[in-house]
Amino acid sequence: MIKKMQKRWILFCLVVLMAAGQSGQIVRAELQGPDVFGEGYCVLNWDTGEVVLSKNKDEKMFPASITKVLTALVVLEHVENLEEKITFSEYAIQSLTSNSSTLVPVAQAGEVMSVRDVLHGMLLVSANECSTALAEYVAGSEEAFARMMNEKAKEIGANNSHFVNAHGLHEEEHYTTPYDIALIFGEALRNERFLEIEQQIDYVIPATNKSEARELHMGHSMVNGEELYEGVFAGKTGRTYYAGRTLLTACRRDGNTAIVSLMKSDDYKCYIDTKIILDYAFGQLNHTMQEPFAWEECQEQVWATANVTIREFPSTHAISMGVLEEGNSLIRLGTYEGWSMVQCASGNYYIGSAYLTTEEPEESEPVPTVPDESDAPGPAESNAQTSSPNPAESSGQEENPESSQSDPGMPQESEGERSQEMVFQESKPKDGSGIWQNVMRYKWIYLAEAAAIVVIVSVCAFKLSRKPRGHGKINRDKYRRKRRKW
Repeated sequence: MIKKMQKRWILFCLVVLMAAGQSGQIVRAELQGPDVFGEGYCVLNWDTGEVVLSKNKDEKMFPASITKVLTALVVLEHVENLEEKITFSEYAIQSLTSNSSTLVPVAQAGEVMSVRDVLHGMLLVSANECSTALAEYVAGSEEAFARMMNEKAKEIGANNSHFVNAHGLHEEEHYTTPYDIALIFGEALRNERFLEIEQQIDYVIPATNKSEARELHMGHSMVNGEELYEGVFAGKTGRTYYAGRTLLTACRRDGNTAIVSLMKSDDYKCYIDTKIILDYAFGQLNHTMQEPFAWEECQEQVWATANVTIREFPSTHAISMGVLEEGNSLIRLGTYEGWSMVQCASGNYYIGSAYLTTEEPEESEPVPTVPDESDAPGPAESNAQTSSPNPAESSGQEENPESSQSDPGMPQESEGERSQEMVFQESKPKDGSGIWQNVMRYKWIYLAEAAAIVVIVSVCAFKLSRKPRGHGKINRDKYRRKRRKW
């Protein structure tokens, strides 16, 4: 019996290890656009419904508070007069979790507001009690309202989604896909009253029977202007532990409108991800980039013609991973629209192709030296960049001092201040990107593997430490004799 149990334990641990190893590989399952930190995204041409770019667009993921876009759409289709009054129930308040986003101060049971005010509270500051109050007002209960949400989703064409609440707090059966939620957001933007609320940066809920006036501020940083990007006019944020950071963004430029849904990103990179995606989306919508998005593979050694920044992703919005100094070389793996994918010690990153050459400089070393990680990061990109190879500039977007905020930790350096020593400096970013980013992203997989290894070692050690107890038949006979005595 013990031997059978040991075999089963070992088999179970091996299965866990295999599953953990396989799950760690599902990173770029379906990619038809630039790679970003977020695990899924979809860009729709709002006018035609065409998918412009995508990554894992049909994978089921948790939406968090971007659920509220569908909640608002269902409410607006069933409530004609937005001045009608809503009374917050005990359930709407008591169902809140400790980490819920709410009005400030949080609404109270028995408090009365207009439907318009409650919609603003839900869409601008993502107040969860507002979502539940609206659901109860329209359908009588949150369960009945969820059925209305699912019916509307199917009507729109979001066939791989299922909703069980109005606010998006985590439940296993509450999910959508990047493609589905982009469809829903695009449909909501066609509702004039929804769009009017989405374009409000600031709003004041008047004093009620339970509270003084409340001031609201749009939480989407690209809509309220905290994160600069030309043409953004609407959006919705979301965040839970299981969903990560989710983001919906609508942007209009040069006669084209792009709808972006981003899922399973994080607080720091969700806006960087969205800017990168929008750069490439408008490059294809405005026909300034080749279609479809595809890297031309190669395997060649290239040298830097100037001190050039290495980016985590192929965009000037992406964070710096280090600097390739003039005269040093790396292996180029592919090219696309002015960017080169290069092989570095800690992974594959990106450099503007205009600053690379396949001709080896006469005085440079063919193989770069890599300094200790404790060395200071290298200088910024060359100030001699007169024509930008990146998509953002090719689409007509001008860089200004304010936009440099998306390039953290990048001191500018003149031609004369460049180091004479040709050294490639690959620095660990402050936010834990590169290899540290992957460790944090898959920490649970690594912990599961470590736990399985500990169990296997423990079982083997226990088996080896057991002393032989003689022949099995003799032991059984001894046990029977003792039992008869008892």
